[in-house]
Amino acid sequence: MRFIIEHLDPEVFRWCELEYKHISLVVSEENVVFTNVRSGADKLSGRIEEKSVKELKPDFGKICILDPKAKKTLSPDDASLFDSFLFGGVLGNHPMDGRTEKELSAQMPDCEIRNLGDVQMSTDTAVLVAKRILVDKIPFDKLEFKDEIEIELDDGFSNILPYRYLIEDGKPVLPYGLIDYLMHEDETNQM
Repeated sequence: MRFIIEHLDPEVFRWCELEYKHISLVVSEENVVFTNVRSGADKLSGRIEEKSVKELKPDFGKICILDPKAKKTLSPDDASLFDSFLFGGVLGNHPMDGRTEKELSAQMPDCEIRNLGDVQMSTDTAVLVAKRILVDKIPFDKLEFKDEIEIELDDGFSNILPYRYLIEDGKPVLPYGLIDYLMHEDETNQM
């Protein structure tokens, strides 16, 4: 089973780098493919492709696109129906503007689509949720989520992340280094 991340931003921003590293840990480097990566490939681990998944499609067998606009929710049974699961790698806009639908689902009409609920998730959260459903066989409605999380910063301010996050052991699952990045984002100005 492959997890394909079609990178839809012009470069691999620091935020993406943290999420993508998390994805490589969650599903292992052998099972992840980052496509459409035109710069910043040196920041990633896993299979990296400069070409879009749309050009490489025959390499990946039967593909299921994960799109919040899909009518059907991903289920454990889908693991036996598809060879690869495709996610749009984007720095999501809030409110959600349907980039996955425009960039992938509409352009790959021969692929089936599934959702992970109708609330936007970070890319790494979406992959982790898909893994829990497909590999660990936990139905979507048995997983715990929190919409919008607030990260307290050192200076008394906070940063609200307006996406859905998986809750495990009572805490949202976040990429390693994300909180530190948010605390220093003004210094790096890369978000």
